[in-house]
Amino acid sequence: MKKSLLLLVTLLASSFSFATSTPAGFTDDLDAALASAKDKGKFVYICFSGSDWCGWCIKLEKEVFSDATFAPAVKDKYELVFIDSPQDKSRLSETAKAKNPGLTKQYKVRGF
Repeated sequence: MKKSLLLLVTLLASSFSFATSTPAGFTDDLDAALASAKDKGKFVYICFSGSDWCGWCIKLEKEVFSDATFAPAVKDKYELVFIDSPQDKSRLSETAKAKNPGLTKQYKVRGF
């Protein structure tokens, strides 16, 4: 019983450690998305977000991005990129932690 419980706790903990703030169907790697879009003849849609503090960002994710029909409806024409600036940085991938602050500056994002 103890081994089963330990295994369950380990599996749950590992599943949470891989969760990121990036919505399903999006990537947080702009460079990869740009390369893929160029290769496939697609446009790039970039969403700059404050996923855990910006009211409008949270509403957009809940009402649009999390809708199961959104990503399939746009995937043929767009590479979807999510550049997040959350207060809780632990939910960012290593790529996002390294690049998002610079991208926000580069694209002169002043508000969310």
